Amino acid sequence: MKLLLSPCAIGLAALTLLFLGKPAHAIKFSAVGGGNYSSTETAPTYNYSAKAAVGGGALMEIRLLPSVGLEIGALYLPRKYEISNNGYDYTTTQNQIQIPIVLRANLLNIFSLGVGGYVSKYTGKIDTQVTRTGTGPSPINASYGPAQLSTTDYGVVTSIAFYSSVSPLARFVLDARYVIGSKDNDLSFQDKKFRDFQLLAGLQVGL
Repeated sequence: MKLLLSPCAIGLAALTLLFLGKPAHAIKFSAVGGGNYSSTETAPTYNYSAKAAVGGGALMEIRLLPSVGLEIGALYLPRKYEISNNGYDYTTTQNQIQIPIVLRANLLNIFSLGVGGYVSKYTGKIDTQVTRTGTGPSPINASYGPAQLSTTDYGVVTSIAFYSSVSPLARFVLDARYVIGSKDNDLSFQDKKFRDFQLLAGLQVGL
């Protein structure tokens, strides 16, 4: 019995040290840039394909427990996608400000896992470039109301981030996120929910 309990006790102690190890900083600020690769889960009326768009923003993580933090941010990450229909390609960009709130578990000060939610607000107009074989693109700008598209979105965020120290107060961060939209963005007869893969990189400073 003692032989069985000893490995359990050692494992429990190791997990305790892993999650209760004191982190260096109580508040961490990150400035990041990167890309957003958006696809849609939609009714099969049109042929959608994902496109990449670039953006950036800022994140702040507040320590709740020694190795657990709550991260809040503001990210400008446009959504870009292409619709093909009747020989025409419509490349559409929707600018958005996304507010993610992520509960993050920091492991060994090397990487972290996060899960949470987000809300976003689309800004400006919908920019669409229309092309057909043998012709150049023709721009079309539309407002959200006439286009019958929602001006807001919300959903779930999952994240895995990796860190590399560059000084006692700063470290490089690489953050891969998968975003699952929960809101139907199309106000007409179609269903349109977004799935985003985001890759962010930048510098994190701890206080």
